[in-house]
Amino acid sequence: MKVMSALLIAIISTNLCAQEDPKKKFPLEFEWQNGIATEKTKNINDYFLLLPSEFIDCEGAQFGQYSTKQKREKIISKIDQKNGYLQFYKTGQLVLFKDRKNNKDIIAIQSGRCGAGNTCGALNTLLEFQDSTWIFRIDLLPDGKRIEDLYYDDDTCPYFDLPQYGTTILIKNEWGDDSIITRYKWTKQKFVNSNHQ
Repeated sequence: MKVMSALLIAIISTNLCAQEDPKKKFPLEFEWQNGIATEKTKNINDYFLLLPSEFIDCEGAQFGQYSTKQKREKIISKIDQKNGYLQFYKTGQLVLFKDRKNNKDIIAIQSGRCGAGNTCGALNTLLEFQDSTWIFRIDLLPDGKRIEDLYYDDDTCPYFDLPQYGTTILIKNEWGDDSIITRYKWTKQKFVNSNHQ
């Protein structure tokens, strides 16, 4: 059963991986997002409202579950504006990292944990919102690679555990009692692999 699950997740991750093409851009979906997009400064709630629906949950996106501001706000389970942290549903997370040198906001997202039990896979990546368009910023991860490419195997299903406090992303194994695989520390411009506590 575990091997079959691993195979299914590998296939789904491969399909989702195609969406993480650094050259692919995701424009706004809804007119109501335009007002938020033009604000000079944005907080974590604004970025959540601007996300493509499929990044929140690809299954729900197919049925218009995130098509209005009210529908999106309804699924927020925790928000900490001061620390740039937002949790949606029970396990989805969004965190804002500041690159003050380049005046950029980098958004980390974890949606669907490692993808187990989800027909569309998961999303554990970095994003940037520029010119009313979302782009992937995988280049800011250690080695410029997705965690699935680095750590996924028959016994390991990696996902981001994003910080509400601090600037370190824990890479955990959903198939290993949520054990920590490694840590990614924000250096104010990119992430580095940092295995110390």
